[in-house]
Amino acid sequence: MEGYGWLNTLYDVAKSGLFTEQPLNAINSVKRQNVYEVFTYISWTSACNEYENAVREGIENEAKSKMRTK
Repeated sequence: MEGYGWLNTLYDVAKSGLFTEQPLNAINSVKRQNVYEVFTYISWTSACNEYENAVREGIENEAKSKMRTK
């Protein structure tokens, strides 16, 4: 969320399409949603990314450790 963080976040959430309701476009649909629901979604996606990064880092560290022991 650097620079125009709130705007980048708005576009990221809109891009997911989760909150899109017709006849509104994706961005206006997100803007009309309950802020708590949008923040809950952002929090969940952030937690998923952190978990995936930790798993990836663990796999990389394990591979490096195996390479050192060879």
